[in-house]
Amino acid sequence: MKFSLCRISILALAILGAGTFAVMKLKPEVVPEPVKIALAPSSNLKSFEFLGCSGDWTDEKIEPQAWMPGRKGKITFLIKHPADCGYTIASNPKAIVSGTSIDFSYSMSNDDGSLAACYCEYWAEFELKSTPDKVTKISFDGAPARLMGDLGER
Repeated sequence: MKFSLCRISILALAILGAGTFAVMKLKPEVVPEPVKIALAPSSNLKSFEFLGCSGDWTDEKIEPQAWMPGRKGKITFLIKHPADCGYTIASNPKAIVSGTSIDFSYSMSNDDGSLAACYCEYWAEFELKSTPDKVTKISFDGAPARLMGDLGER
């Protein structure tokens, strides 16, 4: 079971007040199933999957990260990025190829418009129809992404 420390802390402060501590029975955070999004026919994207939040951001650097898993016959990029806690919906995915660079992006929202004042770790998978012969730079929403090694290193 996964609990978001940020969400628990905010809930405790809201219910109990900043100076009060008590033992609470916590409910596990509901983690949504990955969602596949329909794409525009003219897009360079073959598929996009919003994998959602995996909990609080724990890395020292607050920067996007990218992996290229190297699945046979597929050109996929797994992107991990920080954003405010509380997003549950992804839309409008893009992969803009310019020379040897690729900029990935998508819009995020939620049902009720409320967000927490902390960073969470969000994941998305982009499958492209094609890429340049050599990719030298990857970014997410315009911010440089650190290219990571094998997924086993995570």
